Amino acid sequence: VIEGARPAAAPAAAPRQIADVEGRFPRFPARVQERLAERAAQGNLTPWSDQSIVTVLVADLVGFKAARFKMKTEEVSALVTDYLVPLTDVIFQHGGALLHQLGDSLVAVFGTPEPDEHQQEQALKTGRAMQAAIEKINLRRSSEGLVTCQLGVALNSGEVFHGFLGGPERLNYMVIGDLIPKSLLYSDCTPGGDVLMSPEVYQKVFKLCEAERVSIQTRDNVKLPAYRVVEWKT
Repeated sequence: VIEGARPAAAPAAAPRQIADVEGRFPRFPARVQERLAERAAQGNLTPWSDQSIVTVLVADLVGFKAARFKMKTEEVSALVTDYLVPLTDVIFQHGGALLHQLGDSLVAVFGTPEPDEHQQEQALKTGRAMQAAIEKINLRRSSEGLVTCQLGVALNSGEVFHGFLGGPERLNYMVIGDLIPKSLLYSDCTPGGDVLMSPEVYQKVFKLCEAERVSIQTRDNVKLPAYRVVEWKT
């Protein structure tokens, strides 16, 4: 949730407005946070929405659900922190925005709130960097005798409504459409260690990786075409 700025009645209000944006959960990369803070300080962070193509990334810790029942509460908390904090940093490093943390999963979006003509490439690079980060985390946790998980990354692109919605006192950043539910279907079918993408993503990133075409079947027996990365190009 991003709290929007109340139009400044006096110069003293500006620091509070900036804190309202920067003090929230860091949903956006630092440069976007800075621009939001600047707009808030000027009283220009107002409701708006747009309709365009964005790219969704869903990262899911594979093996976590089975392992958590054998772990103490503090061990579960430490595991989630160990994995999701650095993975969130990877999202921000590639210009993504964090939409949700759903337990052991992260849902990120590229191409909003600021447009990015390379959004699919950035999302794929994020998936690659996430898998590299997981390898390092697992090496450390294994050396300490701790439970490890694998990571499944799913990518999907499509048109959505997105923007800051609400009143002048409280603005919520939202992405509305069928894209996220469909992206979660791809995620449900992504094994640990894999990066899986929809055809809409692959047609934009085929120069970055070798991928095999596969057909995935959801829990509702819906078949979806997909591409699984088998080799990274330079």
